[in-house]
Amino acid sequence: MLYHTALQAKEVPWIDHIALGVGHANGGADTYRLGIQHAFASLLWQGNTMHLSGYYELSVGYWNNHDQNITNFAFSPVFQFLFFGHNPLFKPYAEFGIGIAYLSKEYIYDDTIKQRNLSSEWQFEDRASLGVKLGKYDINLRYLHYSNAGFKSPNDGMDIIQLTFTYQINI
Repeated sequence: MLYHTALQAKEVPWIDHIALGVGHANGGADTYRLGIQHAFASLLWQGNTMHLSGYYELSVGYWNNHDQNITNFAFSPVFQFLFFGHNPLFKPYAEFGIGIAYLSKEYIYDDTIKQRNLSSEWQFEDRASLGVKLGKYDINLRYLHYSNAGFKSPNDGMDIIQLTFTYQINI
């Protein structure tokens, strides 16, 4: 009898990748993020040196600073520019996306201003990443910005830098 893992492509066709991120936010918060991804387009555009693809990411995050914490849930469409190279196992890329996030609290302790007030539990999540695909794995440096876009004041926002590791579970 063959052993089957719970994450085989035929069993979870709506998950293509699993991503884990760790990082640091402005004001001193440590951040952690777990995401599942699903490609909405493997090829949106192709040029001579790159192509454009896209995926959705559904994630849960945790921010902690001085015993104050926020849990966040986010959904983002992401566009990825994959640069062609001669090595199929080493592919650099850049990606960008804007999504929505729900935060468990509107505020968190901040080492510089003492209290970061986001004023709303609903936020926009902007992201930009630079990374490299290494076969079924990829690693990237991701910038995330959370803001309510000025719909409610004050709008202190939150900036996060994360190192993210991703594993491709479907081929």
